[in-house]
Amino acid sequence: MSDPARKTSVDIRTYRRHAGLTNQQEAAILELLRGQHTDREIADLVGVDRITLYKWKTRDPWFITELNRRRDQLWQYELDRLRSLGRAALDFLAQEFVEHPSTSTALAILRHVSIPTSSPSGPTDVEAIINERAIGNRKLGEGRRRLLEKRGVLEPVTPEERYRAIREIETELDQEDPNP
Repeated sequence: MSDPARKTSVDIRTYRRHAGLTNQQEAAILELLRGQHTDREIADLVGVDRITLYKWKTRDPWFITELNRRRDQLWQYELDRLRSLGRAALDFLAQEFVEHPSTSTALAILRHVSIPTSSPSGPTDVEAIINERAIGNRKLGEGRRRLLEKRGVLEPVTPEERYRAIREIETELDQEDPNP
């Protein structure tokens, strides 16, 4: 049981913040992502009541957004790790197969292989990236834009749209990084 003097109960209805998270919320997010403790244990570790942690997780838009953003980052990191292991596993299987060829092994590998028809990466053409940005600047809803693209009736990018997109990209790249 934790020291009751350390606990603080935050009433979400009266507690307002315009941006950012408290140190306790930052610590709670890290503990949630580690996945090694229950909510009660995490609340004790960061010095809040379990109910406060529950409120943060279910009602605090800043907390929810940051937790989800970091979960996405962690998921992408783990997917990248898995992809890198996939390459090592494939190299191992290839070597084993060369050293000990077997029809049953070859058939088993082929049954489990699904070869994608396109590259899993994004655009590899600068013009395509600029055009995506220019089209994205149009006042079209995402669903409407996709529908028009699918039908092949999306207007081509004009030189003015292209110029504006390039200027926006350059401006963004020239901005100082707030966390150098």
